[in-house]
Amino acid sequence: MFTSNFRKYSPWFVLSTLTACQHAAVAPASANAQAKPSVSVAQATPLSSASPLSPATAVEAPDPSPFVEVVRLGYAARLDVAGQSTFLSTEKLLLGLHDDAVRIEPALLEGLKQERSQFPRVFGNMPESGWAIQTSYAERTSRSSLSRWTGSEWVNADSLLRDKNVIGISPWSNGRTLVLLASDYDKQLVFAQLGGTRGVLPQLSRTPRDGYGCVHGIQPAAMSALPSGEVFLAATRCTVSADEEQSIHGVIIHSWAPGQARAKVSILPGLSETEAATGQINSIAAASGNDVFVAGARVPKAPAGEDVKDEAYVAHFDGAGWRAFSAPPVEGIDELQRTPDGKLWALSNGALWATVGSASEHAAWQHVVMPRLANEAGENAVSSFWVQDNEQVWATLGSDGFSYLVRTKRGAAPLATPRDEQVAQLASAFDPMAAYQCESPTLMLLTLSRQAPKDADMPSVRAALRAHSELEGKAQLIELPFLTRRYLGLRGDMDTLLATQEILSNANIPGVAPELRCVNGEPTRTLALDFGGVKPDRVVRK
Repeated sequence: MFTSNFRKYSPWFVLSTLTACQHAAVAPASANAQAKPSVSVAQATPLSSASPLSPATAVEAPDPSPFVEVVRLGYAARLDVAGQSTFLSTEKLLLGLHDDAVRIEPALLEGLKQERSQFPRVFGNMPESGWAIQTSYAERTSRSSLSRWTGSEWVNADSLLRDKNVIGISPWSNGRTLVLLASDYDKQLVFAQLGGTRGVLPQLSRTPRDGYGCVHGIQPAAMSALPSGEVFLAATRCTVSADEEQSIHGVIIHSWAPGQARAKVSILPGLSETEAATGQINSIAAASGNDVFVAGARVPKAPAGEDVKDEAYVAHFDGAGWRAFSAPPVEGIDELQRTPDGKLWALSNGALWATVGSASEHAAWQHVVMPRLANEAGENAVSSFWVQDNEQVWATLGSDGFSYLVRTKRGAAPLATPRDEQVAQLASAFDPMAAYQCESPTLMLLTLSRQAPKDADMPSVRAALRAHSELEGKAQLIELPFLTRRYLGLRGDMDTLLATQEILSNANIPGVAPELRCVNGEPTRTLALDFGGVKPDRVVRK
């Protein structure tokens, strides 16, 4: 029996697929100046049987991998596509991916939350509009955080989630983004709209009895919305008995026509309750409302006592009905993508497979060999991939502290990336725990508005610190540039900063949220602090 990654930390499936501190001033707008070039996969001359060579002079056989360009990254990374923009998502950062370079783009990082989340993901129609999801995990539960792209930075949009988790999200029609929300406490799934003109939302029918992990009679697994307005949601049908026992009853897919609240429900071929012991759809690849692929896994029904294996599953909708298609000889498919000319690419447990030609009910599948230059990542090391067009496919390999970025077609110039040190210092600045190993930790207090005068002050902070003589000569109030904004903060040793953080937190100053960060940039000015006089009365707020 297979288990979806979406259910790893919560009764609901969760959006998955998201060092020592160094000098971190304003990040460069482009990485080209100090970029790390890629390495091309050498295509050696094949051996000729008419002129054999001795082992000492033998020429290595050509690399059979279709990935012809390889670059090693000193950090884990995943590919992320949203609209017309493509990103590399690291554990803390978003990097821009262009035809010939991975770039540090300061605006793309401005406003990202500094929490213990991993691999921020971007959705929507970037660069015009977009939504960033950061998911934090703790004690087998998850918590989603939402940010909205303004065109120049990210701003917090958690209020739109209504204290719920994002379990599905997809760009929709007319500049809208459709999101499916759930709560660990409320037995309810809710569709919501992000951005665009308000329209009719898909609805899920209620069932007689709901339970955690079985709401509206389903366990949702994959979702996709289209620019033309259609919405598809794959799920396992389930029921809850009076004593809270859950049973599953095959895999179904809900399909909503444009502007309709009520869905058509179809049982997927080969995944009905009588045909499969269990099944799961992990990925939906829809080109139009009449051309939709789904992929996942199934466990066939078998006589009692007979062992059966999980097997990959692919099905296609042509506008009239669903038909099962051929699938690679693996135990399941984690993600499915397709080229414009109809070829399918599938990720299965870290390995890539592709159809030989266009997909069909009987198409042959072929395992995609990874380049020798990325052998360090090991076998089955693909962590993400992106089918850009008929000829260009990208992939990331590896996950623990490093990764390889590979592609199947060379660009006009060798693929370049920022130096690993640049990425590491920015990642430290976004890591709440990095301040404790930082050379010059900073207590960040306030982000100044873009219209703030050059001499912007914080009288309330200076008043709260008045007469704290124990900080005399230890704490320094500064203005600090970082990325594209100006910040006010305090510098000092860690003990001083922790003491100051407690003082300011107790002062409850509106707009001031003291946070330790590893931001080592040079201050642009120092503001005076008066540690003499009489301590202000503590204001007790109810």
